[in-house]
Amino acid sequence: MSTSAPTRPDIRSANTGQTGALNESYADITGSLIEAKVENKAKDDPTRWTIGEESTAPPVRDMRTSATYKEDADVHDNSLVFSNAAYLMMTDTRTKDISDDQWAAVYYASMQVLPQNATFADARAAVEFAARNEDFTDEQLAAVGGELLGGQRRAARAGARRSPTAGWR
Repeated sequence: MSTSAPTRPDIRSANTGQTGALNESYADITGSLIEAKVENKAKDDPTRWTIGEESTAPPVRDMRTSATYKEDADVHDNSLVFSNAAYLMMTDTRTKDISDDQWAAVYYASMQVLPQNATFADARAAVEFAARNEDFTDEQLAAVGGELLGGQRRAARAGARRSPTAGWR
């Protein structure tokens, strides 16, 4: 499934660094949510979290795979930092009552508030903001923030810089 179309044009044009990785990640997250709805895939279906499984064997990417940001890595590899955090928060027991439609609303809304050269820290703040606007409970927000923070920590350990304007809530 090709999923680049749902991302913002200014993010799509970036093909390097954290911004490029976020472009790929948002495309993968959006695509997995669309595919789950169209094909009625449950959260425990492993093919729900794979990208390109219909066109290649093995899949191009698997959102269940943890990644560490590397400055010199391909944006597709680095996209797993954020995609894996999305997988972990969507399958966390604390968010089991959040529907795919709600997750889609969260990711769509978060994409709309990202700055042009967005970093993982910017995306973390945007997803938390959008989840609050979707009336996630404190427990659900803890799952969202915790998983996103894990990805941000992996990026920071690898030497990625945090945007000075990123909001931490």
